[in-house]
Amino acid sequence: MTTATVIPAAVLAPPAERFVCQECGCGVTIERMTRGAAFAIISVQGAPDDTSFGIGASGDPLCPEGHGGMLPDPVDGEADPGEVPPLSQAELFDLAQPFNFEGAYLELERLTVTVDEFARIAEADKKQAAAARKTWEDAATRLHKATLELRRRRLAKLRQPAPEEAPPEAPED
Repeated sequence: MTTATVIPAAVLAPPAERFVCQECGCGVTIERMTRGAAFAIISVQGAPDDTSFGIGASGDPLCPEGHGGMLPDPVDGEADPGEVPPLSQAELFDLAQPFNFEGAYLELERLTVTVDEFARIAEADKKQAAAARKTWEDAATRLHKATLELRRRRLAKLRQPAPEEAPPEAPED
């Protein structure tokens, strides 16, 4: 029986982040999703609550007014916004889920069967290719021999002197 260690959601939940547009001053507080570049909007400042925010290439929100990417709003005592904080072990791997040894073993077993099937198919194809190559080589040999024989006969015929014609016989009176 596999036992799982339960990690409180508060430990795994990423902290809320606040972003501000440097041009129009609107802001948004988000909470990042655990996978991908998605985020959940917690609150909006300086814009209507139903405002849509895009997701930039770095996964940060885009200004709804079209000013581009919004920058993190540093809070006193926090690190410089340009500095990337180191990832924790829980953020690097999904440690909340226990490793499924049985599933991994069954997947390896399935892959082994698949590889074995492909090996048998390749071996059968190899034998079929060898038989086809032998048939092709035999046909090429027969063609080559027939071509040489016909050439020999043609040249022999050219070398034979043409039968001389007998002089026309004179009519007898």
